[in-house]
Amino acid sequence: LGGVLIGTLLTKALTLKKRSVVLDPRNAPGSQGFVYNTAQIHGDIIYVSGQIAGQLLVPKPATPPDIKQEMRQVMENLKAALENAGSSLEKVLKTVCLLKSIEDFATFNEVYSEYFTVNSIKPARVCYATSDLPLGARIEVECTAFL
Repeated sequence: LGGVLIGTLLTKALTLKKRSVVLDPRNAPGSQGFVYNTAQIHGDIIYVSGQIAGQLLVPKPATPPDIKQEMRQVMENLKAALENAGSSLEKVLKTVCLLKSIEDFATFNEVYSEYFTVNSIKPARVCYATSDLPLGARIEVECTAFL
């Protein structure tokens, strides 16, 4: 049965329309004009670049935003990028999450869970601690979803 399912999925993947749509970062929430696209669509899959809370970080605030506020803004940016492409958080297959400090992991999970609720299928996920992120961000999240 597994071989039949895999064969069917491969056949479907090979027959997908070969289209690639680039979403311009100048229209993205919190975009700082970096040299990459907010997202790319190929076939029925959307690849969303890492989202940070740029709106809260530029110009540099006197006091950094609360970690929960920053995380919510990151997730709102991710949600907006998906919706601009015709997808949604409910269609996310996988996320890659970067934290400047692993000590923020519990708080990160708390806010992340607000966006991927009990009633939705939770995406696959990896989460890394990293030494630094752009613009002094403490959190960055990218995702892959279907349309």
